[in-house]
Amino acid sequence: MTFKDIDAIINSNYNSRNDDLITEFYNPVLKEAKRYDRIAGYFNSSSLAVAAKGIGEFITTGGHMRILCGTQLSSEDLKIINDASDAKKVICQQFLDDLNNIENELINNHIKMLGWMISKGILEIKIGINLKENDIEGGILHDKKGILFDTESDYTENKLNHCIVFMGSNNETAAGWALNSESFAVFKGWEYDEFAKYYINEFSTLWNNKNDKLLVMDIPEATKKSLIKKAPKNDFEIKKIISEYHNNKKDERDLFPHQKKAINAWFENNKKGILEMATGTGKTFTALNCLLKLSQVEEKLFTVIACPYTHLADQWFDELSDFNFEEKIYKIFGSGNSNWKKDLSKLILRGNKGYLNKVIIVTTHDTFSSDFFKNKLKKLNVNLFLIADEMHHLGAKGYSKGLLDNYLYRLGLSATPEKFMDEEATKMLIDYFGGIVSTFSIYDALNNENPETELTYLTPYNYYPIKVTLNAAEASEYDKLSSKIGVLYHNDNLENKEESLNSLYRKRRKILNNAEDKYEKFRNLIHNYDGDLNHLIVFCSPEQLNN
Repeated sequence: MTFKDIDAIINSNYNSRNDDLITEFYNPVLKEAKRYDRIAGYFNSSSLAVAAKGIGEFITTGGHMRILCGTQLSSEDLKIINDASDAKKVICQQFLDDLNNIENELINNHIKMLGWMISKGILEIKIGINLKENDIEGGILHDKKGILFDTESDYTENKLNHCIVFMGSNNETAAGWALNSESFAVFKGWEYDEFAKYYINEFSTLWNNKNDKLLVMDIPEATKKSLIKKAPKNDFEIKKIISEYHNNKKDERDLFPHQKKAINAWFENNKKGILEMATGTGKTFTALNCLLKLSQVEEKLFTVIACPYTHLADQWFDELSDFNFEEKIYKIFGSGNSNWKKDLSKLILRGNKGYLNKVIIVTTHDTFSSDFFKNKLKKLNVNLFLIADEMHHLGAKGYSKGLLDNYLYRLGLSATPEKFMDEEATKMLIDYFGGIVSTFSIYDALNNENPETELTYLTPYNYYPIKVTLNAAEASEYDKLSSKIGVLYHNDNLENKEESLNSLYRKRRKILNNAEDKYEKFRNLIHNYDGDLNHLIVFCSPEQLNN
């Protein structure tokens, strides 16, 4: 394929605050590239490390890369260099010394990658030094741009339809990639032909040392041999380095016996089933370990995590960041991502074209069951895994539409899997997810000891309900809403019936949540409370916070 074939997934701008520069730009583009010309500001051990970042697809398909790097020289360096009979030897010795003093293992791995590329003839490196009246001067080659050519290009201005130019703030340093907020713009040759032509010619001029303000030199044989010496001895090791680069985070918590039992039960049930676990006993952590274990054996996997509320979706997103996943994680719902439809379309397209093998989508039940989301997921030809948090909510007619047959693997989570007063919906959910495969109830949590603490999993408690009544105005409004609900419930011809009913349910529930009598009962409770108020937790609605 050519770059024009993947035009739809190449953005005009990328920003590390919002985008994964590697998976969203480098990997899909480099997979189709035949040559990659790169100009970067700094040449040192960290720049060598990050220069190799994101080129896994490129190096395994025999592409050719040319890096033109600068160097930052101190006043002392300049004096030594300009006084030396062989300036090139002095400069390159500095780089060689830098390579020989690498201690950081992450950088070492990428040095190995570059050494392997040089040994295979995939990579050339040259050094650019600023000149002023034929003397080497301070400052650095500060350009930050790249030119990519696809498999149909002949590397000249004659085939500008087959090249991409990008430029921006990202320096080729470890901090520039890993720590800073970086951005760059992308210019497609088939849309900006004169622009592309200029930069192709500029790189050629610099690379061939034909600019009188820049001295360009090859790295010496000693440096090249030093790099090759660090290269992996076999292709398996280089593949391992590439795959492990992204896997440098790991949640160190251990699984409890009931969680291990639940995971095993789910796998033994053909990777389907419901985990009925009491609140506070680690449903999320258990589910994430199911995903981690499944991800390790699946070559291609798209995971959808559906939550009933946006705040729960945000919590899942945060929890996912602590796990050793190679997948990029996306928020695909309105309040979490205003561009979710565009992002989802790109994810599906990339998955189907083979540019993205694994991804995790965090969404809400509303978005999950929407026509747009469902239609996009139906088009995906990669294995799908559904994790449904509080899965009993999906028994509602509107939400149940999201339960597609396309989900090969299914995991339902709930402390109460049965949908209240709806046997038909409960049976549908249990059948869809593959039955309840593991149970850890409140009784279990209160009567089994945590092996780490020798205490029960949940703190024992006493439960004393206090009756609250509605005042006249509240009761009147509650009755009116109940009447409307009764009428709607029996109207099978109404469009968007489920949404209208849910809206009325929420309004009616809000009356109960904020009943005025609760304030008086709470005041009496606090007045007569003889315990330590420092250990008191009060749960209330947003409206009650202001009273």
